[in-house]
Amino acid sequence: MSVSLARFLPAALAALLFVGCGAGGGTSGTQFPSEDPGVDGEMTQDELAYALDVLDRTNAERAGANLDALAWHAEAAAVAQAHNRDMRNRGFFAHRNPDGQEPDDRLTAAGIGWTAWGENIARAQETPAEVMRSWMNSTDHRDNILSTWFSHVGIGCLLLTNGPYWTQAFLHP
Repeated sequence: MSVSLARFLPAALAALLFVGCGAGGGTSGTQFPSEDPGVDGEMTQDELAYALDVLDRTNAERAGANLDALAWHAEAAAVAQAHNRDMRNRGFFAHRNPDGQEPDDRLTAAGIGWTAWGENIARAQETPAEVMRSWMNSTDHRDNILSTWFSHVGIGCLLLTNGPYWTQAFLHP
């Protein structure tokens, strides 16, 4: 990817990706904690299992489109999870936080180098299958999942009684 594209990409993706996913319907009966016991980018065992399930489903969608699998990026997963907590703690649902920080700012602040980035967020879909169905039914989110610009992804899942927060942080170093 050229330097000029790397400079163009944040603005283009911000315009393209500043779309939130709607809440999913129904309940699975799964009991999630009402309080968030974690801090920053940490995930519980259950949250990590859900995040890795989303990774598998993401790569299955990519395989179906004859695309390479995305590699897990642990640092980007921590950034994604920290964004989930920030949205929950400060009561917003957006790619841009109330301080004006965008997804690329969060990656850079975490010391993650990138030449391309993207982000999907979702709220209240209770299972990996539900959140993937929601994202794949949205053109902008599906475009991120199936983009050839990205080689890595970090996924955060914050499980709460009133439904999870989900963030996929896509990048190409």
